[in-house]
Amino acid sequence: MTTYFKVLYDTQAGGEYTSDHSTPAFTELTWAGGGRGHIIQDFPDAGTTGKLHVALIAGAIPTDGQTMTQGAVTADANGNGTTLLYPAYFRLDVDITDVGADKEIDWDTAGGAPVADGNGVLPTHSFFFDGQTVDLTVNQTLTFSGGQTAELINIIDQTGADGELEVRFISNLDAGLPVDGDTFTDEGTGDGTVAGGVYERSYTPLHLHRLLADLNDDAQFVGDDDLSSLDATPSAKDTDQIVRLIGGAYITDVLATHMFGGSIAQNPAGAAAGGDTKFGGLDVQVTSPLASTRPVLIQYDITTGLPAIITDYWSTAWNPDSIAGSVRVLVKIRENGVDIDGRRVRGKLLELGENYFEGGTTLGDATTSLALFASSDGNDDSSGASHTTVVLTDGFQTIDYSNGNGPTDFGMSIDFGSETSIQTYQRAKWLQRRGSSSTIFGLNGQLVTGINRNFIHDGETGPLTENQLIAWGTIVAYDTQVGTFTTGESLTFSGGAKGRLLLIDDDTPTGTMIVEVIGGTAIGDDETITGSDSGATAAVNDVGGVDVIESRSGTGWLIAYDDDGTVGNTYYQYQSGLDPVNNQPVYQLIGETITSVTVNETGLISSRTINNQWIGLYTGTNFQTNFGIGIEAADAVLGDLNRNLLDVQQGVPNNQTGQITNLVVGDRLWCYSWDGIDTDANGDAVPEWDQLSNNALLNGAAVATIVVTEVIPSDTPQVAALRVTNDEGIRVLIPYSSWTGSTFTLTSSYDFSGTGVNDSVAATNDIAIAYLDQVATATSHSFTGIYNADRQMVTRVLRGDNGPIVPSKATPTFSSTGFSIAAGRIDDS
Repeated sequence: MTTYFKVLYDTQAGGEYTSDHSTPAFTELTWAGGGRGHIIQDFPDAGTTGKLHVALIAGAIPTDGQTMTQGAVTADANGNGTTLLYPAYFRLDVDITDVGADKEIDWDTAGGAPVADGNGVLPTHSFFFDGQTVDLTVNQTLTFSGGQTAELINIIDQTGADGELEVRFISNLDAGLPVDGDTFTDEGTGDGTVAGGVYERSYTPLHLHRLLADLNDDAQFVGDDDLSSLDATPSAKDTDQIVRLIGGAYITDVLATHMFGGSIAQNPAGAAAGGDTKFGGLDVQVTSPLASTRPVLIQYDITTGLPAIITDYWSTAWNPDSIAGSVRVLVKIRENGVDIDGRRVRGKLLELGENYFEGGTTLGDATTSLALFASSDGNDDSSGASHTTVVLTDGFQTIDYSNGNGPTDFGMSIDFGSETSIQTYQRAKWLQRRGSSSTIFGLNGQLVTGINRNFIHDGETGPLTENQLIAWGTIVAYDTQVGTFTTGESLTFSGGAKGRLLLIDDDTPTGTMIVEVIGGTAIGDDETITGSDSGATAAVNDVGGVDVIESRSGTGWLIAYDDDGTVGNTYYQYQSGLDPVNNQPVYQLIGETITSVTVNETGLISSRTINNQWIGLYTGTNFQTNFGIGIEAADAVLGDLNRNLLDVQQGVPNNQTGQITNLVVGDRLWCYSWDGIDTDANGDAVPEWDQLSNNALLNGAAVATIVVTEVIPSDTPQVAALRVTNDEGIRVLIPYSSWTGSTFTLTSSYDFSGTGVNDSVAATNDIAIAYLDQVATATSHSFTGIYNADRQMVTRVLRGDNGPIVPSKATPTFSSTGFSIAAGRIDDS
C-alpha cells in the first residue's frame, strides 16, 4: 500500500507549495537521494514554516535539513519526516464539526472527496495520470500493466493528456496497488500512465482512530476539522479492528459507506445522533462463474419495520481481498441503544444465468465473514422477461392432482399460461433477479425466501390477512400520546427498559404497541415511552404495568392462512427476531385494529428448508417445488413433485392404459387381476375374485355405494365395474361411476333385497374389480389406471355365435407403460 508521511519545514522560498486538486497535472515534491512524493496537504504557518502531508512515490522519507523542491518552491525539512499512520487523503475527505457537545465526523462531499457515479457505485482509490493518447470512458474497466483491474468511476479535471481518476478496484490486490509509471487501458482504446501513486479513498476504523489522534494533538483546529488538543479524547482502540468513539465523537451513516475492515462503537451525548450506535464490519466472499455477480445484502429496516435491501454502492467488489472477501463494508448493527434484528444480515446472489444462493450471518465486533456461492444454471437463459403469460396465484388454496389424494393444501399455484415448463422456471428466476421490482407473495422478489415457518394456532380474535406483516413480542397499551411513532424505531421507557417498535395500532392519543423489549425486567404503569427517531412520547396505560415481557420477539410475512374458525394453521416467511413459542400470541394490524392468534405448538415452530430458487428445484424437465408451492394441475406433468403445506410431495399420477385390440363388435371381453397362481381345470389363469372383500351386509333395495374392507388400489379405473359375489354365490357385475378411499359409488342404485342376482351380500364376501367386462362396441377397448406397481392381469376375448373364434386368453402385466395385446382370432366355425 502507499506510504504517507508528514514533515515539518522551514526556510521556505519561492512561494507556497501546491497540493491536492490544485492542478490535474501535479508537480512532484523532490529531495536528495532520489526522493519523490505527492503533496496531499500543506499546512503553512504565517512565515516560512509549515507542515506537509505527502504520499511517497520513490526513495526514502526526507531527513532533517534536506531541501524539498516543488517547481520554484523550496524549503528545508525541519527534523526527520515521520510515517503517517493513516492515508493522508482521509484528513481532506472528512469534516469534523461541533454538534452541541458532540463531534460529528462526516464525509466532505463539498470539498472534493470522492462521490458515487451515476449507478450509485463508490470509488475506493484515486490517482493522477498522464501520457494519455485516447480519452477514457467512465464505468469501463481499466486494466493495469501490473495485472490489477478497476472500474473507472469518475474523471476529474482532465486536461489534454493529464488528469485525475477515481476508481473501484475489482481484482484482488494481493500483489499491491499499481505504482508510478504503470500503464493502463480501458475496454475501448482509452489509455494512460499512473503519475505518482495510487491513493486510498476508503478507510478502516484503525485509520479513523489514527486520524483523530493526530488531530487531537494539534494546538488549534485546522481548516474544517473542529478537533484539537483542547477537546476530549475522541477514540480508543481495543484492537486494530475494534475502535470505540468516545468524548462525544460519532461518524455519520454516509461516512460509514466509505469505510471497511473493522467495527466502530459510539455513544454521543447529544440528541443529534440519539445514543449508542455500532457499525460492524462485514466481509462478503463471492464465489461465482460470472464476473458481473454482485451480492444483494438484506437487513431489518429501522425506518419501516420490514427487511429491506441495503443500498448497493459496492458493485461486484469493494476493497477486495482474496482471503477476507471481495466486498468489505460497514453495516449499522446497533442504533439508539438497541441492536438491529439481533445484528443479523442476509446475503443473496441473484444473477440471471446462475443458480441463486442465500446465506446469513450475525455481525459482532471487528469483522464477520459471509460466504456466498453461485454456480451456472443451464436451465436459465435469462429470457424470463419475455415469458409474460405465467400467472402466480398466492394465498391458501387447494390443488387436486388426481393422484388419489384428493385436493391438498398449498400457498401458491403457478399457471404456465402459454409458456413451457422451462420458460415458467425462467420467469420465476426473472421475478427474483437482482434489481427486480417485481413482487412475489406481495414482497419485492429479491426479499423472498418462501414459506419457511408454520405453526398450528388457536385463540383467533379475528382472521389474519395474507401478504401482510405479523409480529410477536410484548404488548403495551398507552395513552397521552404526543407525536407519531415510527414502526421499526427504538423506544426508551423511563423505567430503564429499551426496545424496538414492531407493530403499532395508533389511535392517537391512545393505542397499542407490540415491542421487542431489550434490557429492563419490568415496565410499569405511567412510564414515559419515547421514540428515538420520531421523538414521539406516550405513557404506559396499564394499571398493573405490563404483565409479561415476552422472551421471544420477531416478525414474519404471512403467506398462507388456513382458517378453520378459531383454530387453523399459519404459514409465513421468517423476517426478523426469534421464533415465537407455544401459547405466545402473534399479532397483525388489520385496518385500525390489532388482531391475534395464539401459537398452539407443543414443540418448536416448524421450520422448512427452502431451495434458493424461490420456486424450487428444476431438473430441466420437472419441478421439485419449495414448501407450499404447486404447479397448476393442468400444467403439471409426470415427474413433477409439488410439496404441499403438509410437507408431502404431490406428483401427477402415472396414468397408464391397459388395452385389448383386434376386436370385432359383439365380442365378449374381460380383464381382471390375477394372483399369478390360480388356474382352472384347463390350466388357464383364473381372475382374483377375492381381490377385495365386502365391508358390511348389503341387503337394501336401493344401495348407492359399496364399501370394501381394504383401501382401493390406486391403479383402479375411476369408472368401471365390480364383480360382487352375493350370498347365492353369483358373481354379479355392477358398474360404478367413481371411487375414493374404500368406497365405490355405483352408477345407479342397486337392489340387493331379492334373490338370484339381487340376493344380499354378506360382510367379507368377495369382490373383484372388473377392469374390463363388456360386449365389444369397437375394435379396441381399454381402461386407465394410476401405475404404482406391476400388476399381473388375465384377459379373455370370447365369441361363440356368428363368426365364432377359439377363446383368446392372455396374462399381460400392467406396468409403468401399461399394456396392449391383440386378441387372437382363430376361426372356430
